[in-house]
Amino acid sequence: MKLKLDRPIIFFDLETTGLTIGKDHIIELCYIRIEPNGNERAETLRFNPGMPISKEASEVNGITDKDVKNCPSFADKAQELAQVFEGCDLAGYNSNKFDGPRDAGRRMGLPLRRRQDRQRIRSEHDRVIRFFGE
Repeated sequence: MKLKLDRPIIFFDLETTGLTIGKDHIIELCYIRIEPNGNERAETLRFNPGMPISKEASEVNGITDKDVKNCPSFADKAQELAQVFEGCDLAGYNSNKFDGPRDAGRRMGLPLRRRQDRQRIRSEHDRVIRFFGE
């Protein structure tokens, strides 16, 4: 499928230590960044959350404490990731329920402080949901 893009878009998915935003931490981020010219960059990164991964989360995502033991923390990669995500529209798996733009941005430490940034991302998120379905 050829997308008509004005700016890059990133489709992403997060795996976390649990379901509580503000308490649980990101343990895996998978994304694909698509540029308006069609170039793509895909990456899967794992992070040591500095806390145990709940049994329930491991049952869902298959990631254990042992799997992330020697990985960098999210904080170690946050600045680099902020540069990758900067200026992009966002869309994601389960993003209308759990990994939504506001919550994902908060979890990822992205600079979504300005109201217009949050509104733009929400608007783009809604547009992608309408196009691809939930």
